[in-house]
Amino acid sequence: MLLRVLTYNIRHGEGLDGRVALGRIAAVLAACDADLVALQEVDVFRPRSGFRHQARALAWVLGTQYVFGPTLVGAWAPFFGNAVLSKLPVLGAHRYRLPGKGEPRGLLRVTVDAGAGPVDFLATHLGLSTEARRAQVKRIAGVLGEINKPFVLAGDFNCRPGAAELAPLLPLATDVAAAAGATEPTFPAGEPEARIDYILVSRHWEVHEAKTIGSEASDHLPVLAVLHKRQDPVGGGGEGVLPV
Repeated sequence: MLLRVLTYNIRHGEGLDGRVALGRIAAVLAACDADLVALQEVDVFRPRSGFRHQARALAWVLGTQYVFGPTLVGAWAPFFGNAVLSKLPVLGAHRYRLPGKGEPRGLLRVTVDAGAGPVDFLATHLGLSTEARRAQVKRIAGVLGEINKPFVLAGDFNCRPGAAELAPLLPLATDVAAAAGATEPTFPAGEPEARIDYILVSRHWEVHEAKTIGSEASDHLPVLAVLHKRQDPVGGGGEGVLPV
């Protein structure tokens, strides 16, 4: 089973020219043709992005399903967070609130039917401080340790490879860019200097390809990976998922 996965911090569709143009984000996603997409900084009905439900709009254009995981919620409704777009049937989802001071952060776990069995796809966006990221990674590692099926964790981690706070994830998952020898920086998009956007996978997967995609549609660059499911996976614990 081959699986194409992508992570992209879209900055509510604001490109390097300062214009919000969700169509440019859609064009990047269409060109990448991923089965599963993790999006960060997704707006829902906010004035700065034209009052659009961005996850729903992108899903409509691309012909996918979507799940939205709000991290900021106003008086009446959620308006900002992570999202997953899926070409594969969505079986269920679970939303986790992550600890840490500063802007609220979350982990969105979506279970999909990948044909050869279910796969958990997790999207996140970690905090700006080392202290917050340490607490958030500890929580995420706890979730990953309970999963008994193939998983992919993708998102904006806001830290470089080798950061001490990432250590709890290393026994649980493989950094696809490092595995493929494709460790190009992802931020800032115009003149990237730091690799802070990641795709990490369980031991169920071989990495066929990983690359950073050039684009000026956001201030981050998307990261794409092509994965192949191994025949001799290593398992873990288990946790149920909530129906969507």
